[in-house]
Amino acid sequence: MKNIALFSYDFHHRKTHDFILDLVGSGVRGIVVLAAGIRKLDGVDSRSYFDESLRTCPPLLASELCARLGIPFFQVEHDDYSRIDQIVQEYCIDLAIISGARIIKKEVISLFPDGVINFHPGKLPETSGLDSLFYTLKNGVPAGVTTHFIDQRVDAGSEIYFDEVIVTASSTPETVKENIYQMQRVALRRVVSMLMQGCIPSRPIHRPAKNPPMTPEQKIEAVSRFATWRAARFTEQEYSRLMAAAESGDLMTVERILDKLPQLLGRKNDSGWSPLIVAAYHGHLIVAEFLLKKGANPNDTGLKGTTVLMYAKSRLLHSSESSYALLDLLISHGADVARCDCFGRTVLDYVSECGDQRMVQYFRGILQ
Repeated sequence: MKNIALFSYDFHHRKTHDFILDLVGSGVRGIVVLAAGIRKLDGVDSRSYFDESLRTCPPLLASELCARLGIPFFQVEHDDYSRIDQIVQEYCIDLAIISGARIIKKEVISLFPDGVINFHPGKLPETSGLDSLFYTLKNGVPAGVTTHFIDQRVDAGSEIYFDEVIVTASSTPETVKENIYQMQRVALRRVVSMLMQGCIPSRPIHRPAKNPPMTPEQKIEAVSRFATWRAARFTEQEYSRLMAAAESGDLMTVERILDKLPQLLGRKNDSGWSPLIVAAYHGHLIVAEFLLKKGANPNDTGLKGTTVLMYAKSRLLHSSESSYALLDLLISHGADVARCDCFGRTVLDYVSECGDQRMVQYFRGILQ
């Protein structure tokens, strides 16, 4: 692996401490640390807007940690183009990673042919800026980490991936904040793995403007939305698990989620698929039976009017050995064989077009 520069801070900084250890632990040996000194920033709001009781081990100074690990360490301002250029040339550095940095100008970014990677504690572009957690709540977006190549604009560039943090019914603002932090470490390790494989795909981030810093009143208002935000994110994540379980045939998970959130039974995704449609399409008889007993609509349709029966027949076509138990189940619960989609076609029309005579006879027998 090529040498990596780590933009960091020359004071007690948790993320810098952890990133150094995670890089070393992930097998990276060519690390060079570029640490900016402490600087008093005007207008930085350090007040806490929610209860914080979690305690972490105080981080070591980057200079001390690097000395103990034998890592080259340089105290250098992040806008010092000439000095950083010298270090990059001396150590043949192609890529940089940010654990903490001032605004890095375009000229400095250009020194790294493979780019500069940042781990933003929020979804971009919705949570750009320093108040990412508060914008997460205000904008109602998933909590997580955006790993991205930076450009000269703040919190922009090209997204590598977004990792969403799991939200539970008992999550607090503090636990969400801590889980976002830990997800940055997870994302760093994944980046290292991708670097070892030699490929990091990305896509542009459309960020028209950076979010301005919030006022104390705006932060208080954002935190007041936490319970509503938590309920929405928890439901969304459970729905994703429900659909995945319906696809894989995981009856236990389907039962667990619907016992807690029965309102998800008939909910449809962007493709117009309900849990029953997913289970039927993938041929999961037991899951489909459970969903029907819970009250799922046997005549559910997708966006184009495709019926559950139309989806269910797909995996059974041209299979002389397959049982039609799933079709029998749906019909016994009221699935309409004569129902048409938006093109005016029935399930029999599609089966006839496919030339599966065995299934044609089956549906004709139902219609008689």
